[in-house]
Amino acid sequence: MIDDKKFLITGGTGSFGETVTNELLRNHQPKEIVIYSRDEKKQFDMRNKFDDSRLKFIIGDVREREKVYKSMSDIDFVFHAAALKQVPTCEFFPMEAIKTNIIGAENVIEAGIDAGVSTIVALSTDKASAPINLYGATKLTSDKLFISANNYKGVNFQKRKKKWQACIRCEGEHVTLGIFETELEAAIVFCSGVSQKFHSHSRVSIPTYLRWTKETIIL
Repeated sequence: MIDDKKFLITGGTGSFGETVTNELLRNHQPKEIVIYSRDEKKQFDMRNKFDDSRLKFIIGDVREREKVYKSMSDIDFVFHAAALKQVPTCEFFPMEAIKTNIIGAENVIEAGIDAGVSTIVALSTDKASAPINLYGATKLTSDKLFISANNYKGVNFQKRKKKWQACIRCEGEHVTLGIFETELEAAIVFCSGVSQKFHSHSRVSIPTYLRWTKETIIL
């Protein structure tokens, strides 16, 4: 399913991006992994760390619609991890959070649809559940944008028989998945959260999670 495929990771120099990149390179045969981020130093460090010709680095910001479109060309899978994540920063600079977390998410969605990307995995946060700060509010909006994007692809939620899965915690090379009865309960892809809210949860390896991505709340 994921061998000989092209991946793009927005915000790919972060901890999640490095973990997924390491897993793909070590245990799979990706055709190419594109790291899309705006931090030149982190890209330099990551390039030296992995030293793999299958890695490609693009300096860019998800706010840059045209750049996102160009970077999405010929991509099969996208992990959208780019975001402004610091709560105080988002409170002090609200428009910056909106531009990255909301407008950036919409750019990724539109570019992915137009480029024919098969799967997009969008990361979120526990703070998007009943948000009390701007960071959580922007991520909740981002989540809803990704959910609504399924309608653009003609997906009929009511006819999907399999249960929905969402990542509720990411620990090193493992993720914790919540199993949900409806698509609404799986609305947010959590990378941290309170597991007792969910019907059930289990800890699986990232390879297993990658194999299940088409059953999550993605495009």
